[in-house]
Amino acid sequence: MTRESLSLQCWNVFGHLTRMLPDSHLSNSPQTLRASFSLFAIAPSNRSKTASRLSRLLAHTLSIISSLAGMDTIRPPMVMAEITLPSECRQDTCWQDRLAEKKLLKTNGIGSLYELKVQTRSCEYRDKCNSFGEASISWVFCSKTRPAYIFRPSETRLKPYIAHLLSPDGESWFGYNRDSLIIYWAACHNLAGPDYFGPQMVSRAIALGYRYGMNTEQIEINHPLEIME
Repeated sequence: MTRESLSLQCWNVFGHLTRMLPDSHLSNSPQTLRASFSLFAIAPSNRSKTASRLSRLLAHTLSIISSLAGMDTIRPPMVMAEITLPSECRQDTCWQDRLAEKKLLKTNGIGSLYELKVQTRSCEYRDKCNSFGEASISWVFCSKTRPAYIFRPSETRLKPYIAHLLSPDGESWFGYNRDSLIIYWAACHNLAGPDYFGPQMVSRAIALGYRYGMNTEQIEINHPLEIME
């Protein structure tokens, strides 16, 4: 293959790849990518002189395009400024939770760990509640493979934190992790109810990438970051 034919092939492939990128990716790309684009704006008669350079830039461009294509899959989920959850009643006692704040702590290849501030208030009836109290701190691991809600129990245990491993399908839950599942949906998917359980949540969870009937259990851990291992 001649240097000129190699240059022409690089030019054609590069043009095809750049057309695959949305304008938003092009406008928000790193400066190195924009600089690479400008180097291709050369006269056809001079392309053969830069064949090797074009090859290197093409490989570099492919790497950047690959990373841009994965941006939407690793970007941590957003959350509304505040989510008030439906009130709950059990044995003549009613209460209501509010997700007041969510802060990203760490992201890895399987999910994102957030610190949450959750406020609770008591209710005389479902629609008649007192003011929200002071926020408590808990954590949620938004993950399609290991979804979990983490908190620090009031009683002394061998390890200081409890993690509820969850199955967000709306049917694989128990009494001990029911509230954890509600907080998980609110924190990771901005879902404010009114219903977090039942067949409609099965299809919703599967559409988001969760498996049906994931492992659910309560485990003790030394630190919230441990859930990411």
